[in-house]
Amino acid sequence: MTGIIETTKTVPVYTVGGREFLDRAEAEAYLRKRDAPLRYTYFTVDHAFEHTEGRGYQARTILAVKPAGREPSPVNAAAAATVWCLANLGKLITEWYGRPLVEWSLSGGQRFESIEELGAFLAVHKPRQHFRVEGPVYIDGFGNQTEGPTAKG
Repeated sequence: MTGIIETTKTVPVYTVGGREFLDRAEAEAYLRKRDAPLRYTYFTVDHAFEHTEGRGYQARTILAVKPAGREPSPVNAAAAATVWCLANLGKLITEWYGRPLVEWSLSGGQRFESIEELGAFLAVHKPRQHFRVEGPVYIDGFGNQTEGPTAKG
């Protein structure tokens, strides 16, 4: 008859962002999924300006452009964002009482090194009075809307 034997075993634990995993592959998959949005270049587009009353009504859409290749290109990302704007917001300049009028304005693209930096960027762009915010809207390198980031990028 065998008695009770006390033993202590150690198990490797992999930690990612405060979450613990017993399997390294699971930790790596979680890290890829968590960091997938960092591969995108982010733009803001101001549009839907209210031109008659001067009350400051407008909208902002956050665009997240997936790189077309292995390395993101700021020029290609800006071009893809411009294509999306033209398709979804219309012409950049229209006529208003015989004068040219800018209908939307695209910011310079931003890349982020950490999820915390991206979160801070998104937190700044919150809706407020007379100002609605949409997005992020995920688009590919051709300006087509997509479903968003995945673990594969």
